[in-house]
Amino acid sequence: MKRPMIRYLSIALASVLFVACTGSAHSAIPPSYVSDQQLAKSPIIVVAKWEKVQRTGERDRDKPFVAQTKLRILRTVKGPKIDQEVIDLKLGWQISWGNDGEFLNSATSTNLLGYVEDVTVPCLWFLDRANVWEPQSPDHELSIDHYRKIQPLELEAYYLALETERAEQDIPQLLTADKSVLAKRVLQFIAGGQPIWPYSKSEGHIFRDAVEECKILKSEAGRVWRIVGSDDQDLRRQAVAVYAYLTGMDGDLKLRTLLGDSNANVRGTALGILLHHQDAESLSRCDQAIQGIEDCYPLCAIINEISAWGNDQAVPALISCLQSGGSRDYYDDTFVPSLRARKVLHEITGCWFPPNVSKSMDAWRRVDSEKVKEKRYSALALLLSEKEFPLLAELVGQPIYSSEKPDNGRAEVRIQIRNTGLHELKIIRNPCRISMNDPGSSLSIGTEDEGDIVTVGPDEAHEIQFERQQVQTRIRCFPERGC
Repeated sequence: MKRPMIRYLSIALASVLFVACTGSAHSAIPPSYVSDQQLAKSPIIVVAKWEKVQRTGERDRDKPFVAQTKLRILRTVKGPKIDQEVIDLKLGWQISWGNDGEFLNSATSTNLLGYVEDVTVPCLWFLDRANVWEPQSPDHELSIDHYRKIQPLELEAYYLALETERAEQDIPQLLTADKSVLAKRVLQFIAGGQPIWPYSKSEGHIFRDAVEECKILKSEAGRVWRIVGSDDQDLRRQAVAVYAYLTGMDGDLKLRTLLGDSNANVRGTALGILLHHQDAESLSRCDQAIQGIEDCYPLCAIINEISAWGNDQAVPALISCLQSGGSRDYYDDTFVPSLRARKVLHEITGCWFPPNVSKSMDAWRRVDSEKVKEKRYSALALLLSEKEFPLLAELVGQPIYSSEKPDNGRAEVRIQIRNTGLHELKIIRNPCRISMNDPGSSLSIGTEDEGDIVTVGPDEAHEIQFERQQVQTRIRCFPERGC
């Protein structure tokens, strides 16, 4: 489920706060990768549901299957029939869910969500004998050790076909727009398990599809294009990306017909792929096609495709992104469209645009008629005197500790954010994340996001206050840099 988009202007802070941190840093631990092909080979597949029985024992990475719960078996899909209606089920360390059966997840520090919303309703469960992992366990004990080993019941036919010799013929025939969950998985299979736009292999484990790399079924492009015309809007977006992956530049003619599509995500996917293909017509239409795209990741991908052109024909489209914020999970120009667009505009024109769409567009229109690029940019520089980092963050006073031992207590910290630019800026009253660093260390602090917007005019300041746990951390000032 998507988090609601917070509509606010994201501005990078030129922070003069510095943090000295001691203690070892811990790398994030992602779950291991388990593909659909591996799931299909599971010795036991059942339709089952969790009984809401309190789990016993603690999950432990070094001692798996200490925790266990109870599972109600409804029927056996594959493997020996299980006669018991309710069984004891041992749990590994890469799977967890809430007490209400929702929020299936990997339970790792890089926490990935599962594919079902509620494990108390009938789902596909991919089980192992517990003695595969614990030789001393009785033969009848069953286990589950990974969050991907619970899948939607709608995928039953897909998994049964996946292990057969006719998988490449039978699975595409399961593609139908009225079964969205199944269709999305079939599209992944048709694309050969390859990451499709806007994702790429460089993103690594997090964006790996459920399907491991297999044969790309280019002959199924026609079947995929029929899904593009369906009513399921989210499914259409994925179908557009898969179709483009199967056809390459040969499919550009059909993709151009989507630049005026009523669905912003479908339109944006077509635009991003056409720009990637260096399609000149899409560049001329991008200022209209880019409107209304709210998902920050593909929008940033489109901006990156525009950057590769280095053509100021796309300046109006980039300006339209200057007030497009990201979600609370993203806080740099990798995933925040307003920051990324501002940086690309500077790369193209050499000017830092104010984070205001109307004022930036007005400045551009006043110079756009100048045919000589160098003269156009010089005139623009006279109109735009914005700084790269118009916001300055400063520590106010010293942290107030709630304990005589700062290492173990909580500290109240006050930060003043001053607008040193020429235009008023809108920022979140209490930022959801604050990053502070010096040349030797860094610290990122998550704070509670109230989602409330405050306007900071030129040379005005806004003060924020937050509390954080101090764990072998000292906030200190460097007088030569300000504090």
